[in-house]
Amino acid sequence: MSKFHKTAEWKRTVRAYRAECLRADTWYCAECGCDGRYIRLEIDHIEPLSAGGLAYASSNLQPLCAACHVAKSRLEREKPCPERLKWIELLGF
Repeated sequence: MSKFHKTAEWKRTVRAYRAECLRADTWYCAECGCDGRYIRLEIDHIEPLSAGGLAYASSNLQPLCAACHVAKSRLEREKPCPERLKWIELLGF
């Protein structure tokens, strides 16, 4: 877990987002649809922070089950960052 995910502000954001989802009856995995009342859901940044995603905006958050969160994170790690893509293109690799 990163330092960011241990901050008080992030923890407040997660609590508020979960409450918002429960009130709206949208506490389901955004990918596979499993019900968050019966399985633990994690809060994911839709647009990763490393790609400029907003850290605390609920519009950039989504609930994911652990399996979907791991799969999404793995795909994101496999994609080169935009700066690296620019260098690859510039250098002709």
